[in-house]
Amino acid sequence: MPPHRPKELLLFEAEDEDHFEQCEGFEKSKIQALLCHQSQFESTMGIGSSDIDSGANSFREVELSKLDYSHIENDLLLAEGFKRISEL
Repeated sequence: MPPHRPKELLLFEAEDEDHFEQCEGFEKSKIQALLCHQSQFESTMGIGSSDIDSGANSFREVELSKLDYSHIENDLLLAEGFKRISEL
């Protein structure tokens, strides 16, 4: 891909989300990919070494709840929220 400048930037885990991308059907893959980063279990995911299975299940539940935007728009069942920056 040749060098290019994006027209927009999407920030994840933003406090003021104003853009949503549907992710229904990809939520399990996303969570499995995150759980591959074992070095981040304790620091980022709050998964302690004493009970990894229980911690991973709790992490899954929290991540799935973050993807539930049905209370914002009826069309969004599972989505990931971003802060859109259009003026770069």
